[in-house]
This record gives sequence, C-alpha cells and structure tokens, in this order.
Amino acid sequence: MGRSLWPLLVCQASAALGENLLKSALAIILLYTLPAAWAGAGVAIVGATLVLPFLFGSTFAGRLAERCDRARLARHIKTAELGCTVVAMTGLCARGHAVAALLYLALLGYGVCAALFGPVKYALLPDHLPKPRLPAANAAIETTTFLAILAGTFAGGLNGSALLD
Repeated sequence: MGRSLWPLLVCQASAALGENLLKSALAIILLYTLPAAWAGAGVAIVGATLVLPFLFGSTFAGRLAERCDRARLARHIKTAELGCTVVAMTGLCARGHAVAALLYLALLGYGVCAALFGPVKYALLPDHLPKPRLPAANAAIETTTFLAILAGTFAGGLNGSALLD
C-alpha cells in the first residue's frame, strides 16, 4: 500500500475499533445494570443503535460523497466523532440512569458518523490512488475494518466487565 492510503486506513480502523468497543462494553454494562426483564431488550437495542443509521443513512451518505468535497466531508465527520467520544466519556463517568442514556446517545452518534463515512472513504480512493491500485486498496480497507471490529468487540467485552468491578 502506498503512503497516501495509510492515514485513511488508520482513521477508519480506529473508528471501527472504537465503535465496536463501545457497543460491546455498553452491552455488558446494560446486561448487568438493567433489571433482568429489560436486559435482553437493552442489549438488542445496543446492536440496533449502531446498525440502523447504516440502513437509513447510507444512500444519503453516498449522494453526499458524490456531490461534496470528500476530504472536507471526512474532516467534518471525524470532528463529529470527537463529540461522540466526549458524550461517551461523560456517560462512563456518570451515575444512575444517565449512564445508559449517554452511552446510547454516543453509540447512535458513532453509528451516524460511520454510516456517513463509509461511502466517503471509498469515494476518496480514486482521488488519491491510480486505478490499478483500487482493488488492493478496497481489500485493505475491508480487512482493516473487520480486524478492527473483531478487536473492538473483544476489547469492549473486557472493558465492560472491568468497569463493573
């Protein structure tokens, strides 16, 4: 991979890692803090909170990536992710019912950012790489994304358990 692809790979992989870490940690926290009757639904809502923005926002995000300056759009999305991180950190420091509400809000924000960034990251590739290198670049993005999802899910489970101790 060329040097111009590394920042994009690191950027998207770190976002996927963080989103899935938060999702897994939140699922563990909810499983042990919600009343037993609500725990199953709470965990299901965690998964839906991260996935639903993709379902409803990907088409819009694709159109946005076609019409707008992609680099600028990527910067705005990543700036919004910083706001989601502040909300998540606040949620982890909060007490009572505010914990779940803030963590759900952060997770929803991360989901929206991920849904918006998905088409942008692929649209950026032809702007920075020659056509023959695009298949390898797409493969690198897919590989790093799925490795980050696995690592985030694993780390989230460990961190969620540690936060309960």
